[in-house]
Amino acid sequence: MLDLFHDQPNVTVHRATVTAVDLENREIHLSDLDPLPDDYLVMALGAQVNFFDTEGAGENAFPMYTLSDAVRVREHVLRKWEAADNDHAVLDDGALNVVVVGGGPTGVESAAALALYRNVFSEDYRGLPQEQARIMLIEAAPELFTMFKPKLRCSRRYPHLGEPVSRLTRSSTHWEPNSRRATASSWVTS
Repeated sequence: MLDLFHDQPNVTVHRATVTAVDLENREIHLSDLDPLPDDYLVMALGAQVNFFDTEGAGENAFPMYTLSDAVRVREHVLRKWEAADNDHAVLDDGALNVVVVGGGPTGVESAAALALYRNVFSEDYRGLPQEQARIMLIEAAPELFTMFKPKLRCSRRYPHLGEPVSRLTRSSTHWEPNSRRATASSWVTS
């Protein structure tokens, strides 16, 4: 967080345990600091990766929760494009394919960002067949954005909605029904 706001003189970042939020007096009570007054309260609670007991996910997936996670995914995908440019044989193994697991805000945004990267990379690597660079969004629920109110959800039928991922390996993603499989070089979980 500090690196995001280092040029903002009107922002103060504290990393501490919140013990109480006093809305009436507009104060935040922290374990190691004096109470802080607030004009606007923004609480970054953090997140913890949950692979939902998906076999191989912990070893083979790229969780997407931090800026460094995003940079790591970008670097990985770029290395795959470079490898495919140097050896077209890896294209048959899905070197340019990316599977994004999770149809919430992070998953949808990750898939969209990867599509933008694909457009940029296609300009840089003109010798690669762009139709072999697929981005698949897989969601176990029948809709995207299930954490939102129904009127805000995306209920259009996409190819991989309602199909939970059952297993990830270094070279493929398996999902239900009928143990469908995609060959890919990158898996982003959100």
